[in-house]
Amino acid sequence: MNKLNIAGNYVFPQAKLIQLAGLMVENMYRDEQEFLKIGLKAELFEEVKRLKNELEAIPSDFRLQALLKESSAHRNLLKKQLVQLIDEILLPIEFAYGRNSAAFGATGFKWSRMKNSIEHILQTSTDLYTRLTSTEDYSLALISKESIEMLKFLTDDLTAEHANYNALKTSKADKAFLRISIANNLYKRISFIAYYGKRIWMSSNPAYYKTYVLENYQASVQNQTANVA
Repeated sequence: MNKLNIAGNYVFPQAKLIQLAGLMVENMYRDEQEFLKIGLKAELFEEVKRLKNELEAIPSDFRLQALLKESSAHRNLLKKQLVQLIDEILLPIEFAYGRNSAAFGATGFKWSRMKNSIEHILQTSTDLYTRLTSTEDYSLALISKESIEMLKFLTDDLTAEHANYNALKTSKADKAFLRISIANNLYKRISFIAYYGKRIWMSSNPAYYKTYVLENYQASVQNQTANVA
């Protein structure tokens, strides 16, 4: 269940906020004549229903979170494999030309921390592949054809997975922003109606008054959370 940080004093899970909106709509239609007396028109009821439906239509991001976690794990595995392969390819180059040589320096990681950056890893692997296949800087006898082909394969695979991960991350952020934006608007409308609902029934009908007390719903959420924990 997605939890939303709603503007105001309450934090409602998404499903509970939708349920609360449904109950508030019932209250509004039940007390429509009383609301009309103070000038609160049915258009606001329809807006609450619309926002409720919009929030309900946004699917849970649990599936997206699972895909993001899966992509991250695959990306990290490819990253590890590619760094290992680059080191293996560079070893005979280092042996043949020396670690301080221009030949080795132009293809390897200048600093070990660069191995943690996917952008640096991809740039290094791309440059290394280009040199191995389009220049005569190195004797191909030093590097097996299979290693060069695997270098290209892993570089392409990591590039694609990195793009996939970023796309999923952006999608998750966009969906979260939309969900919270709608939830905030819905909560503001509910709070507004609840305030005047309480004012209407404060002295004349304690039972109806309680149906507009949002703290009662929040206490219910807290109890449910405590029971689950």
